[in-house]
Amino acid sequence: MFVRAELKRRAKEVLSRKYLKLFAAALVLYWLTDGIPNFKIFSVNFNFGVPTSQWLDAMTITLLGKTYVGLSSLWGLFGPLVLMYTLLSVAVAVLLRLVVFNPLGFGVMNYFKRAATDEENVNDVFRSFNQWEELKRAALTGFWRDLKVFLYSLLLIIPGIVKSYSYRFVPYLTEDEPDLDPQQILALSQEMTQGIKLDLFVLDLSFFLWYVLGAITFNIGTYFIHPYIYQTDAECYLEVRSQYYGGMHENWD
Repeated sequence: MFVRAELKRRAKEVLSRKYLKLFAAALVLYWLTDGIPNFKIFSVNFNFGVPTSQWLDAMTITLLGKTYVGLSSLWGLFGPLVLMYTLLSVAVAVLLRLVVFNPLGFGVMNYFKRAATDEENVNDVFRSFNQWEELKRAALTGFWRDLKVFLYSLLLIIPGIVKSYSYRFVPYLTEDEPDLDPQQILALSQEMTQGIKLDLFVLDLSFFLWYVLGAITFNIGTYFIHPYIYQTDAECYLEVRSQYYGGMHENWD
């Protein structure tokens, strides 16, 4: 168990001393987790809500973030090429997430964790890229986490959400537990979050009004909120980790 107000107090105290550095780190983390993955390099979409004869007329193609509508006349000529590039873009996106976005994201999250104890170093963000074994371990850990969350999401939305909370501490544990393999890291995160997933959900929910504030400023304000959210998450991990190894939680006895 943790006290939300105390976690936020600690986060604010860290931000009061290092806001600019953490703002830059939060900006990188946001683009790694939400910005770049949601930027469509190439995709094809159909509007199945219209009559079948109009499907191609309602087709849209997104190329480098720009969307084109009504390309049915081009489909006959470039249909196979469009399919090939669509499959290729998916493969490239998965590969980038596996060997670049996840390892970098883990590094940035641990940067916030280290900031809590004044040990942050920008070089730590790229720590996974120092050695092949470290990169492989971070990539595989991120891969298994994403795959399991995805598979649980296929059952229904809620199981996927629950599983994502089970793996909440995976990025931090990847650095803190260098002797554990990816499956052991996932298992440890699941054990550490046992009985506190609802608390983690409520912690996230407590930032709802901040997100609303960011939304009414055309999402510009959201960028300034992210450091607060990420630092609070790091403080949460440190608190739960302390309790876990101290045997202070009833589910960990």
